Amino acid sequence: MKTFVAMVTCLTVIVVSVAALLYLPSWDSSDSGASVPKIKAGTSILATSGSNKTTTDAFSVGNAWDLVWRYDCSNTPFGVGDFVVHLYDGSTSNIDYVNRDVRSSGPAGAGIEHYQAGESHRKLLVIDTACRWGVIVQAA
Repeated sequence: MKTFVAMVTCLTVIVVSVAALLYLPSWDSSDSGASVPKIKAGTSILATSGSNKTTTDAFSVGNAWDLVWRYDCSNTPFGVGDFVVHLYDGSTSNIDYVNRDVRSSGPAGAGIEHYQAGESHRKLLVIDTACRWGVIVQAA
């Protein structure tokens, strides 16, 4: 029974998080200042999207936090590409050795990563891709 409850809880988190990504600004939006609605009041820390390599501003996380991500490479010449999110300590700009980077390849993808603060509660992300993408950092 505990396994079933854990599976349902996990699936609920994934469905809600992926659905929230649908609210990121439209790929075709020329309004770079489009507002991004929060997932749940008080849980959204960062929400951003783009179509090229980007470094976020540093942000603060709690002991546990999630990174919800998606990408779509239909805008690239062959319709496929690589999507990488590098995690860094936002205070020192050193690599975050506690948490793993996101790495995915193909025409499109989405997922949610569960992280711990580790040595620092300050983080920054480097999103490295030529594909269209969106990420949301939220409290876990």
